[in-house]
Parts: sequence; C-alpha cells; structure tokens
Amino acid sequence: MSEWQVLSRRSVYLSDSVSLELAELELTDGTRLEHHVIRSAFDLVAVVARDERGVLCLRRHRFIPDRWVWDVPAGKVERGESVVDAAVRASVEETGWRPDGARVVASYYPLPGLSDQKISVCIADTAQQVAAPNPNEAERVEWLEPDRLRELMQSGEVDGPSLVALLWTISD
Repeated sequence: MSEWQVLSRRSVYLSDSVSLELAELELTDGTRLEHHVIRSAFDLVAVVARDERGVLCLRRHRFIPDRWVWDVPAGKVERGESVVDAAVRASVEETGWRPDGARVVASYYPLPGLSDQKISVCIADTAQQVAAPNPNEAERVEWLEPDRLRELMQSGEVDGPSLVALLWTISD
C-alpha cells in the first residue's frame, strides 16, 4: 500500500499557537481532494499523580464545549522544556500540587487525521502541596479514588487528554 501524496500546501491562517493549512492530496487510488490540516505550535502533557489518596484531579469549566469536567493537570510543553518539567510546572500552576517522581509513559496524536498536536502522558508516585490552586484553572482540586474516576469517565465527565491519561494509568 502506498502513502497519500501531498501535491501542495497553502497557509490559510497563522497565529502564535495554531496554523491552518489547506493541502491538496492524491489518495492511493488516484483520487484528488483538498484537506484542512491544523498545525500546533506546541505539544501538550497530562500528568496523573496517584498514591494512597487516589488521583489528583481538578474540576473546571471548559468554555469551548460549555461544560464542567474533571481533569488531571495538563499544559503546554514550552520550547526547550522537557515533557516531565512541563508536567510538574503545569500541575503546580493549576492545582498547587508538585508531582514527585513524574515520568513519561506514553505519547499520542489525538486527531491524526486533522492535527499534528502531540500529547504525552506522565505518571507520578505522589504530589506535595506547595501553593494554592489557581482559581482561573480549577473550581476545586481533589484526590479521587480510581473507582470514582471510572464512574466519572463512564458518565462523560472526564474527556480530552485527561480521559486518555486516566485510561492509561488506572485501567483494570
């Protein structure tokens, strides 16, 4: 099987965080079509800090889908920053808790047919509170038991990078 051929690319929109391209493609069977591609200027990381208390989570409102969700701490990987350093920084900035022993367990592209953004998943053995939660990021911060998180995932109250990170780290 051969790869799709990119015949041309044209920039449609460009900002500091995202760009949109229009690519002209030729598919394996010779069909030609145009396809939009979202390019991200940064990767993301989600961190699951877990210990005997459960999993460190935050409740927040996501304005784009206009819904309240439970998340694990997550954020951008800044240029020149390691994924682990970004995970620790994002957790402290959002929740006030610093993960200990964070390590990368997986990386993936959540929308590979549409976007090149990569998300990494870190786990940490525990976390220590070093500051107050950021009220712009979290309505509240709690340690949730894995069974409770499974219920929240099944009811649709966890999604995005947090869902994948939790499935990777707390699944049976």
